[in-house]
Amino acid sequence: MYPRMSMAMFYGPNPDTIIGPIHELIDEEHPPKYRNYRFSEFLAEFFNQEGKRRMVKEVFELPH
Repeated sequence: MYPRMSMAMFYGPNPDTIIGPIHELIDEEHPPKYRNYRFSEFLAEFFNQEGKRRMVKEVFELPH
């Protein structure tokens, strides 16, 4: 039996990549909860959150 080995791999899309919900899963009964945003916006918010008691995803939430 071989010992288990794990490797951490980190991947980030191009900074201009648009992140958002899958269009086929959005309809009137299932509206989007977050707006589309560029990966660069996510990174900026991620590095800006230090010391704040909020999650990065809150920045991209749509009004209810």
